Amino acid sequence: MEPERVAYHRSVPGAEERISQAAIEHGRPSYSWRFGQDRRLEMVRRFVPLEGARILDIGCGIGTYVRHFRQYSDDVHGVEVEEERVREASAELPNIHLARGEALPFPDDHFDLVFSNEVIRHVDDDRRTIAEAVRVTRPGGRIVIFAPIGCTRSRPTAPTSWGRYRFGNIRS
Repeated sequence: MEPERVAYHRSVPGAEERISQAAIEHGRPSYSWRFGQDRRLEMVRRFVPLEGARILDIGCGIGTYVRHFRQYSDDVHGVEVEEERVREASAELPNIHLARGEALPFPDDHFDLVFSNEVIRHVDDDRRTIAEAVRVTRPGGRIVIFAPIGCTRSRPTAPTSWGRYRFGNIRS
């Protein structure tokens, strides 16, 4: 068995953080809420009424956005591929499911909002994931996908975007 590969990332000057290969491949969960997340949540709120909405977060990690969406609705669900993150999120939040974006465990036309924050580059099949998001979104609902812009000097462990995604935000 090959030993786990690790990388070191400096998120705070002078502080080193050990990041597993799985974290590099699947992304790292946000353990703190930052200004960028506030800004994104406000962008979503401008286009999508969240009050009482049925919401799905694809790739919810430890439930950071799920927790904030619950300020507006009790009907918030999250899916995540890593069991450890599902366990951690489920300790405090309801409706967290172990599932892939390519095979969502929900009926057709179920959600008012399907949300995904910097997850699309980590899925095995981006087209299938988006098709599933469309399938579970009710007519008139919204899909909001934030896609990363790739590697930078401050994020050397991030995979590149392989030229498939463009800078900007997608909205209907």
